[in-house]
Amino acid sequence: PDVYHVVNAGEGVSFADFARAAVKLAGLSENLVRPATVESLNRPAPRPRNSKLRCLRSDTLGLGPLPSWQDALSRFLAVDNWPVRWPRR
Repeated sequence: PDVYHVVNAGEGVSFADFARAAVKLAGLSENLVRPATVESLNRPAPRPRNSKLRCLRSDTLGLGPLPSWQDALSRFLAVDNWPVRWPRR
């Protein structure tokens, strides 16, 4: 069997920008997110500078386009059965 990576629509985003969007949607301060350099993480293996995924075969597999990552993140955070509660807007 083949393995396919399917990702949401939209331009790619850095981990820091994704985290900022998540805390903002959660009604928390964006100051909670502190960017870090790859070098400061001391990872055992080198990491690529750009690891964005994109769907190359979704259409040929009959998969429709997914919503934007922003829409998906907003809907994900709106689920009200989280074990951790944060103040909602």
